[in-house]
Amino acid sequence: MTDKPSEAAVIWAVGSLNPGKLEACRACLQEWVGCSGVPSVADMRAVSAASGVSEQPMGLEETVLGAKNRAEDARANVISSLIDDPPSSQARVLGIALESGLVIVDGKHFDVCACSVFDGAYHAVGFSSMWPIPEQVVHGLQEKGYNGSFEEVLKLPPDDKGDGVLGHLSDGKYSRPAQMKESMAAAVLQLCNPRLYAENPKS
Repeated sequence: MTDKPSEAAVIWAVGSLNPGKLEACRACLQEWVGCSGVPSVADMRAVSAASGVSEQPMGLEETVLGAKNRAEDARANVISSLIDDPPSSQARVLGIALESGLVIVDGKHFDVCACSVFDGAYHAVGFSSMWPIPEQVVHGLQEKGYNGSFEEVLKLPPDDKGDGVLGHLSDGKYSRPAQMKESMAAAVLQLCNPRLYAENPKS
């Protein structure tokens, strides 16, 4: 008998209440179950988490910082909730967060998603591919914000639960959840190869 939690005793603390983000996290992790870093997806908990950055992050640095802050906050919030639950308090808690931001390359605005998975010491960070924001939308960003500008140009209301504007622009071939899942896969890759990606990797 040991006091250590079993390998399967993992709690995934997702720093968002957004249904689209939660589904992207679950879908990604389910594909990676079996690798050393993802023994189970049975216990996933959604909590509110602060990004600590602007409402519309600009550049990779601010976008990554937002993801890291949310991951740390989510992990801390779930750990605090386990005080009165001894069995769960023995579990390993990993914070997960997704943050979307805008990056300017060659004068054009691109949308990118960053993911951070935080184990209490190390941030495994991953990125999605980037897609270009239409100039008509860019012109309204400062006044109307991201969702408001897209709503005005495309005449579509914000869609937190579905495919988002990506689904509309790609005729269903791509989606916001798919983009988020892509960034998370790049982060989870590191969990499954700790000897290569740990902060102080061992030879």
